[in-house]
Order: sequence, then C-alpha cells, then structure tokens
Amino acid sequence: MRTPIEFGHKVFLAESAHGLITQYEVLNGNPSDENHVAPSLARHRQAFGRAPDLYGSDRGFFSERNLASCQHDGVKVVCIPQRGGQKTAQREAFEKSAAFKQGQRFRAGIEGRI
Repeated sequence: MRTPIEFGHKVFLAESAHGLITQYEVLNGNPSDENHVAPSLARHRQAFGRAPDLYGSDRGFFSERNLASCQHDGVKVVCIPQRGGQKTAQREAFEKSAAFKQGQRFRAGIEGRI
C-alpha cells in the first residue's frame, strides 16, 4: 500500500481584494508560472465581468507578453517584478513606487492567509 502524498503539489491561487480565494487549481507537475497569467485573467473576467484592478505575483510570472496581456485586459496596476536582465530607469522607478510595493505586500499576504 502506497503512502499518500502530503507535500510536493503546486497550487495556483487567486485572491480578491477582500481576502477570498476566487480561483484555485492543483497543477500537474511543475509548469512554468508565466503560463498562468492569461488564463487567470480570463477566469476573473468570466466570474466578475471585468479585469481585476490589481494583478500581483512573484517574478516567476514575469514576461513582456504577460505585462501586455494585463494592460490589454484593463488591469490598472500590474505588480509583477521583472526577473533577470537590466531594468530600464522607468521600470526601476515603477518597482520602487508606492503602488507597486502595496501590490507586492498584498501578494505576500495571500501566502500568510493560506
């Protein structure tokens, strides 16, 4: 008889501004985080009829395509830190802005509430 798996599953979660889990998915294997942005925006739009005001995540979700997808969908504040490469002065200033830092604090809070 096999021992049940207790650890090692990757889970995608999305949370509302009020702290409610609005999306969850237990993922197969260890897929790249950056593949989840567009589908999560589509699920949010389907559930709430509009794009989220804030999209906050860790740097694993960063890609220029994902930033463009968020902006195209109407996300007001996109708080995805740039991973790797040289940051432009504009990007550096944005990541030091109060709005970006507030979005990252919200994102970090979901991990504490799980």
